[in-house]
Amino acid sequence: MLSALLRVHRMPPLSVFNLNQGNKMDKVTRYEWQGNGILLFLLCLLGITIPIAAVYYIENLLRIETEVSDGEKLTEFLRAKK
Repeated sequence: MLSALLRVHRMPPLSVFNLNQGNKMDKVTRYEWQGNGILLFLLCLLGITIPIAAVYYIENLLRIETEVSDGEKLTEFLRAKK
């Protein structure tokens, strides 16, 4: 009973459903880190807390998947934004 309550059911990403079967869309995956750099530095500075720093880094890493019709235009836009 408890194991049934602990199971997490997740929906597959929309790309699995193939909503755009007629068009071939480029899939762009970007990673952005949303954490506090000072806290990460302090966790790495203390040698014993490096595993905690690694978990903190991974937990605050955001994965952004986007399907676009022209991946080259998105790449140019993101490079110009920097």
